[in-house]
Amino acid sequence: MDHLVLPEGAKPWMMLAYDCPETEHYENIPDKGFAYSEFYKRVGWGYDEVWAQPQQSEDLLGGVVEGAEDKIREPWELDKFFQTWLFFGLIIEVFALSGIEVKTSDFLAPIVRKAVHKPQTAHLITTSKLPDLIKQWREKHQASRDETVFEAALKLLDHVGKIVDYHCAGGKDHRSIHQYGKVLWSVSDETTTAIIAVAFTLRKAAYAIYNKPGNGDRWPVANSMLLYQRIQRKWCKSDAAMIMEDFDIDGQNYIAAAQGRTLEELDRHYACTDRSCEARVADGTYETQHDPECHEDDYEPEPRFLGHVFPEYGKRPASLREAIKHTMDAGHLPVLRYDAEQKGLRTYGHLKDSYSEESSKVPPFVAISHVWADGKGNPFDNSLPYCQLEMIQKLVDKLCAESLPATKQHSSPGFWMDTLCCIVGTDDESKSYKKKSIQSMREIYGESVAVLIIDPWLMSIPSTASVNEICYRIYASGWSRRLWTHQEGFLAREVYYQLQDKPLKLPDVDELAKEFQKKMAYQGYPIGFPLQASGKTSFYYTTVKTIVNGIQEGRIPQDNKWILYGHLADSLGYRSTTNIDDELLCVASVIGLTVKTYAKLEVEKSRKQTAELRMRAFLEEIGRFRQGIIFNNYKRLTIPGFRWAPVSLLGHRSSGLGDLDDTKDSKIEDYSHLALNDLANWA
Repeated sequence: MDHLVLPEGAKPWMMLAYDCPETEHYENIPDKGFAYSEFYKRVGWGYDEVWAQPQQSEDLLGGVVEGAEDKIREPWELDKFFQTWLFFGLIIEVFALSGIEVKTSDFLAPIVRKAVHKPQTAHLITTSKLPDLIKQWREKHQASRDETVFEAALKLLDHVGKIVDYHCAGGKDHRSIHQYGKVLWSVSDETTTAIIAVAFTLRKAAYAIYNKPGNGDRWPVANSMLLYQRIQRKWCKSDAAMIMEDFDIDGQNYIAAAQGRTLEELDRHYACTDRSCEARVADGTYETQHDPECHEDDYEPEPRFLGHVFPEYGKRPASLREAIKHTMDAGHLPVLRYDAEQKGLRTYGHLKDSYSEESSKVPPFVAISHVWADGKGNPFDNSLPYCQLEMIQKLVDKLCAESLPATKQHSSPGFWMDTLCCIVGTDDESKSYKKKSIQSMREIYGESVAVLIIDPWLMSIPSTASVNEICYRIYASGWSRRLWTHQEGFLAREVYYQLQDKPLKLPDVDELAKEFQKKMAYQGYPIGFPLQASGKTSFYYTTVKTIVNGIQEGRIPQDNKWILYGHLADSLGYRSTTNIDDELLCVASVIGLTVKTYAKLEVEKSRKQTAELRMRAFLEEIGRFRQGIIFNNYKRLTIPGFRWAPVSLLGHRSSGLGDLDDTKDSKIEDYSHLALNDLANWA
């Protein structure tokens, strides 16, 4: 599979041998009047031998084993047969349609080892010549404009896909990771993976060369267990399942060879399943991190406060916390600016639309978006080490001086960050201020001049890194997996990913991916991975945002706001949170509902019941749903009258909402007047 794009410095890691004499190469076997789909007849195999699936039984430990008596051919025979037919034969036949002659030996590396006692006969398979052949294919089409070749090529590719799906998916959804581990045919995983890789590439090339619609469609062929197992060693189970479902084999292969999570990070994912990520960081084990380049203990529970600048509230705060409280009491948003010389923070009260030097004494602010697991949170104090504060202020200054439009640039911008601005504490007053902050999220991120994503995983690569790597890092970042960061990206006017040397705007990543895909296609590398990766992130901040705005502006009727439910399920299925009752606070903020209404619904000391009450209120406010939703396979609410509904949309990796193909919708009806014995439990 060395024709697939890999991370910089990575080498093709899958080795596959072909041990077959030249007389038995595909092009040297007489066709005897049989078409490609009947190749087995050319070599004397029977129909049943091609389509037979080994019978399975369970061993004493519950594992699936293949009965020896059910084997029709030896594994080496099957490997050689399907390599000849579905790998080499497919390549030869597809290019022959355009008059391009290809031989099996074009895809075999020369034998380099000299053997005395046992001659080496097996060659390593290589696909390094495939891109040049695809370029020739494009040139041939441009000269002939023969459109019939596309349909003929697609017929060959679909036949290969049919065989692989039949043997590898076993009647299951080909994208379901639950198919893995089943012994469905005796061909090696390496051979299966190579067949899928070549067929995918040729199909992608055909759509690109003939400019046919559907170029971005997923090819319905079973996933490679070999790639799945390799990815699973680098990611938690839920992420591995998600990667296999989100990408074609070019993306899967890239991620299998790319850097994954460290062993220390994976330790937190021991309880994860293919359906959900269960990694959590408990308050008692949380450690606020210093900047990697810091070599001193510069943390103070109360950061040095240099005073409140503007506006004047008639009060003299003695600490950062007091200043933030006074600002929130006045109905303003707290803005911070770090002074590196005096090693302290100043506060401002934000006024709307203050984006120039002259318009206000209050500087515009950048909202900082981060993942707590990365060490920039603090469950105990509203404080960070001074090295972190200095780093954040430098990034904010650079963003506002170099990356923002001229009308929004500023020489001394401030920032808002939850770690410092959301009051922590167990007393009622502290909890009250934290609720105010949560209820102000739409204003905080909407009023910021930009949202800056600070994620160590992204900041470890420069903006000059390959488009593949940038898109992969964004897709796989912790930022793209957490609940609260979902709303932070959604509500922002502009979103920037901070890389090692500079920030990169979210829409610019999509453009980079589109240009890269076009460039690579002309070079004979028809890949879709980077655009798929960037699209998985940007879709919810573009298309879904358009729907939300359409409802709020009256262009989409309020009765149709239920169409958002499916999109929310898709986006939240990738994300998780430590506190399940936070879900509806975030969702309400994202789609423009009144957060305060949901914050009031609370069952003391029971986050689960709080989450259920908030979900019921949300379902009632949405009002209508597609009827098929009652067949969903999520964990259900326990509230009478709502036991058809999911208790949460978070982290549900497998499809199963049940409403995707059902065009009918129904209104929620109230049957609370009926005498039901268990209504008292939820009174």
